[in-house]
Amino acid sequence: MQQQSLSLTRRGITIFHWGLEIFAVLILLNIGFSFFMQYPSLLQILIAIQRVSPFVEPVLQLAMLLGVLLTCAAPAESGTRKWAYSIFVFGIFAWLLPVVVYAMQLPMSWLSFRSATILIQALLFVGLLQQLASWIKGIETSDIANTGVGVSTSVIDREDVKTWTDLESRFENLFRIGCIVVGAAVLFLMYPGLAIQVAMLGAGLTVIVVFFMLLLLLAMFSRNVYRFEKAMRISSARTESDDPSWSGLPSDRLVPASILLGALAALALGIEKVANYTLAPKYFMKEIERTFGKAGPFPGGNISESAFTPSPAPAMSMKPIDGEPLELKDLQGKVVVLNFWATWCGPCVKEIPDLIKLAEQGQDQGVIVIGISDEDETTIRNFSEKRGVKYPMVSGAGWPAPFQQINAVPTTFVIDRDGMIRSKLIGSRSLEVFRAEVEKAKKPLGQ
Repeated sequence: MQQQSLSLTRRGITIFHWGLEIFAVLILLNIGFSFFMQYPSLLQILIAIQRVSPFVEPVLQLAMLLGVLLTCAAPAESGTRKWAYSIFVFGIFAWLLPVVVYAMQLPMSWLSFRSATILIQALLFVGLLQQLASWIKGIETSDIANTGVGVSTSVIDREDVKTWTDLESRFENLFRIGCIVVGAAVLFLMYPGLAIQVAMLGAGLTVIVVFFMLLLLLAMFSRNVYRFEKAMRISSARTESDDPSWSGLPSDRLVPASILLGALAALALGIEKVANYTLAPKYFMKEIERTFGKAGPFPGGNISESAFTPSPAPAMSMKPIDGEPLELKDLQGKVVVLNFWATWCGPCVKEIPDLIKLAEQGQDQGVIVIGISDEDETTIRNFSEKRGVKYPMVSGAGWPAPFQQINAVPTTFVIDRDGMIRSKLIGSRSLEVFRAEVEKAKKPLGQ
């Protein structure tokens, strides 16, 4: 293998490899740290990872697309382009389907496959490497058949053939294991009830098994790709000057079809990311309303909370970004509105003006509004100053039950004067709804 034969292809493999590894590490860190959410320091690390991930992941995905594009530069005889094109086409489908779902208000189950996207891309790339290893093995085998004189050259060729045969076998086995894992993932995504039953069998043990299975799969992938890259470098160094089997092949180059398909995949990725900030919030709000139902004549409808059972509020200490610490137990005698929100959440921002009015109007009526976000103090303070928020704003996470796990923002709890949680409102609300819930909390239970 001459040094210039697969230079672009080698770079593409390296770029995709590192992009996938960092992407997988972020996923594994999210899963791993979720086991230790009871420890504040580890919880803060998890929150930091979750804040960074939405910005890092698109960059990694673009890097992986670039890596796949460079592997397309291998000579057509290698057969790798069909695998690379499959990755592009799957990416276009996987990234545009959510946009269609958001725009046409299709069932949320159509989005369930998204968690398996990175697995399928990695599986297709393993198939690409297996195809490339098989092709290189065939070329090196031809060297042995054409060798006339020169024992040392024949020994080197035999070593190369053995190396590439071993790599072909390894990637074939890895591809089979990957097919089983992806098949199981797709099965559970298609039948959520089955996944729930499996999870209930082992409770937390199921998550641990999945974590270590993914970790093992990543280790197998990384180890074999390292071997592949090393074999390419060694083969190139050995035969840099003369190798008749390689000298007759065209050097790797990018063709217009590859560039066009790669550009379309990158464009689809960009459209999906924009849709996540524009179309997705409205879509998920409607899905919540569709799931929980609507109640009342308020604009846009409201999620029914009739099934909520009042419960005592826990002892909870909060430190506003500006002002003295607050103890929830010390606020008995007042109606407390706890609003869990985020600056990046469109529905959260939409209801902020109504919460400001509620806080102002309820100031003399024993009503206090408190906003809670897991974002840093600087972000919250800048937002509050720009929007004119006067009620207390708290930065933090890891709150006691039932505030420890907020599955959707905004989520608002209304606590009555006796310290009982009377309402849980999921989703954005109007001032009329907040007033009605506050008035209900002012009345004794049972009225």
